[in-house]
Amino acid sequence: MALGINYSTLNSPSLLNRSRTQTTLTKAFAQLTSGKRITSAADDAAGLAIASGLAASITQISQASRNIGDTASALTIADGALGEVSGLTGRLQELATMAANGTYTDEQRGALQAEYSALTDEIQRIGETTSFNGKKLIDGSSMTAQIGPGGETLQVGGIDLSNLASSLSSQNIGTQAGAQAAMDVIHQFSQDLTSQRSGTIGTAFSQLESTQNNLATQRIAQTAALSQIEDADLSLAILDLTSAKLLQHYQVSLLQQSVMSQVPQRLSVWG
Repeated sequence: MALGINYSTLNSPSLLNRSRTQTTLTKAFAQLTSGKRITSAADDAAGLAIASGLAASITQISQASRNIGDTASALTIADGALGEVSGLTGRLQELATMAANGTYTDEQRGALQAEYSALTDEIQRIGETTSFNGKKLIDGSSMTAQIGPGGETLQVGGIDLSNLASSLSSQNIGTQAGAQAAMDVIHQFSQDLTSQRSGTIGTAFSQLESTQNNLATQRIAQTAALSQIEDADLSLAILDLTSAKLLQHYQVSLLQQSVMSQVPQRLSVWG
């Protein structure tokens, strides 16, 4: 004789409550394991949309910040090269001043001219070869730095060292008169070089620093906003998890008692 058990209880409100409890339990687990309050669109559709926009903006800000760092590195290389040229210029001025003195013979001035020519050639070489990641830095070309998440750019560079130093190469300190003329040319070149370093590179450094500080402020503010929207309240998630577990155990116990209570009734019917 078959023994039948009435499972209509499975369609009762108690089973629906168990399903809701399981959903709460799953959500609490997801929040605790991910640390996020929003783990799916069902949790908070509007919050997810805002959080996604903030995350994208933070990514753009971070990349713009790295772009500024790369640009600053390139400018540092350019400034270092111009600093070296400034040192060479001091030696050129020294050589010209020596040759301009009447105590030297033309033969001795010829030796000074040889060193002078070698140094001016080195200045030209520096202007032609100084680069960052294959990008020439002081050959007259400029580069556009992407420094903001909204498409903000900064034009940097533009110093043409070879052209700036062209007047040096044409000087001849092999004679006293030539050396005296060279002193004025070298002095003017030194002033122009200093002006280019401060006006072009120095100004660019200041702009980059200001923009970097602004981006850092934006990133902090937007990260805080994203955290407020997206991050889970761990204490609340633990409370939900504990409550859901206790409720689930209680509901399972009730369901078991409900099913088992039908067994004697069925035995009496089929007995």
